[in-house]
Amino acid sequence: AGAAAGMDAVYRLMSGQQERGIRDKLDDPNRPTWEKYKKDNADKLDLVGEDKRKMEEYRRDLDKAREERLSRGLNHGGDKKAKKEKKEKKKKHKKDKKKKKKSKKK
Repeated sequence: AGAAAGMDAVYRLMSGQQERGIRDKLDDPNRPTWEKYKKDNADKLDLVGEDKRKMEEYRRDLDKAREERLSRGLNHGGDKKAKKEKKEKKKKHKKDKKKKKKSKKK
């Protein structure tokens, strides 16, 4: 089979074709079947060993974080209240500055 492939290459070069066409590649008798390819490259195609363990650990971490968030419930009034108070304080401070500025001009 190797000699035939070599002769094919010689004929292609002589006829001006640099590479094999798609049909030539598909009809190549040395081309592995999908089943053989899967068997030879199972480690690359499937998560095994260390990768699988890492993925499971990552999923556990995500589940744990999700459960913590859900356990807090829906109402987090304290957080929003503190933000709102800070915002109102900032607004009040701006108003006071404007009043002082106007009173200096008069």
